Amino acid sequence: MDVLKNKPFLTDEKVDDFTAEDFVFVHRNEELLDEAYTATSYAKDVWMHFKKNKGAVIGAVIIIIIILFAIIGPMISGYKGDVITLDVQSLPPRIQGIYKLGIFSGYEKGVDQYAARGVSEAFYWFGTDTNGRDLFTRVWEGTRVSLIIAFSAVVIDIVIGMSYGLISGYFGGKVDMVMQRFMEILNGIPTFVVVTLLGLVLPPGITSIVFCINDYGMDWYGIVFQERKY
Repeated sequence: MDVLKNKPFLTDEKVDDFTAEDFVFVHRNEELLDEAYTATSYAKDVWMHFKKNKGAVIGAVIIIIIILFAIIGPMISGYKGDVITLDVQSLPPRIQGIYKLGIFSGYEKGVDQYAARGVSEAFYWFGTDTNGRDLFTRVWEGTRVSLIIAFSAVVIDIVIGMSYGLISGYFGGKVDMVMQRFMEILNGIPTFVVVTLLGLVLPPGITSIVFCINDYGMDWYGIVFQERKY
């Protein structure tokens, strides 16, 4: 019974328990203002987030430096990458200005290899290979080829994958079924066997490498499925 006596009951009586102090700001001197933000484009938003990511910025700088040297590297060395000079085989690195400090000086086992070969005025920044070819030039020429192949592969993968997927998804029905079954057949063929056969048939060169990577590298298959869903 005591519990029932102490328990509040609902009544129609209006009870005003609020006072004027209940409606006062906690901080009287605080100015409450709505902040207005200007609209930003998608590109600007991406750029702002990109700048905040230090790892991405450092990676982008490294990639830019590599691309820059791939373009101008073979031109600043003064040597051709395919010229064989047997008189300067296997020379160690030697760089102007720095060699006087004992760094990249062309010495090997305590002997000035450049003076011993009678080419004291020559400078090979990365040295030479067993055929006397400049390694600095060959490194950046190889980098140039690698970048061309990578860039071509990405562009062709996107074009083929998006086109194939969009056509398959847009028409649907029998067209979609035939195109998907054809892609499954291609996916079932061993890549190594096809690439080996193409290497025997096609002439050696960058074009053949790009063709093999894009047609049987399976990279564009994922793009097909993504585009087909939309």
